[in-house]
Amino acid sequence: MAAIEPPALEELLSVCFDLKKLSLEHCTINQTICSHIANNPNLDTLNMAMCYGLKHSSILYILTNCKKLVSLNLAWTGLSNEDLRIICRRFPKSLERLNISGCRNTLSDTHVRLLAEQSPGLVELDVSDCTQLTAASVSTIISELRHTEYLAFSRCYTIQPDAYLELKSMPHLLYLDLYGILNESALSTLLEKTTWEINQYVPDKTKDTAKRYPQLCSAFSSVVLRILFHVIIIRVISSIVRDKLGEKALKSHTSSFDLNTPVNLYLGPFTHPFYPHSSAPFSAILS
Repeated sequence: MAAIEPPALEELLSVCFDLKKLSLEHCTINQTICSHIANNPNLDTLNMAMCYGLKHSSILYILTNCKKLVSLNLAWTGLSNEDLRIICRRFPKSLERLNISGCRNTLSDTHVRLLAEQSPGLVELDVSDCTQLTAASVSTIISELRHTEYLAFSRCYTIQPDAYLELKSMPHLLYLDLYGILNESALSTLLEKTTWEINQYVPDKTKDTAKRYPQLCSAFSSVVLRILFHVIIIRVISSIVRDKLGEKALKSHTSSFDLNTPVNLYLGPFTHPFYPHSSAPFSAILS
């Protein structure tokens, strides 16, 4: 989470012209800051979650100039109905990941249609905690977003659970987040009728790799297991050899020792067959 005052942020961004990724989570944003961000045409990832002061006029600076945006997070930014109406028409075609969750009473089915038509290449879409959405948004997503792999409708209470079964017609859907909506019975029914991972999404590409390239992942796992097996065998053999050498050295050193001779014990560090890195000679033990 970022923590920087607007004047300092303005000064910092004023000299940045080739940023690729930028996270300003929980910062206070103004028009000047957004205009500086817009001076980075190669920006592909922008996180403005929970930022204060965002308006459509500020965001338009960025959307107009950053045509290569792939990932955009505007979650919990307090955008109004009018803000959403304007910016949903201006999302870049390049956009693949959009988080616009937390618009409790402002994001509507109309906004979802606008953004889906504007950015049909979305792979991930999070509209959690948008309580004005209905089953119409689900229908829009099915018809417009044919490449989507991850959807989040958590706590969208006005969407009937039956509507989610219609998502089965989406060929690439892998993950679906529905926290706070389904009881155990409804969740079990949905799991039985689909192949999705529900409430299991982690933004980690290894999951996708395992699904898409199972043979490759299986072969890789086999190689790793073989390496671990050989490492264990080598360590076991080394331990046995070390123990044998240690016993032999100890026996040879104490073979001429007279049990009736007084013994002084040295309790500091010493060199022992099992402790080769100690500082004192082994003869210091027994004197």
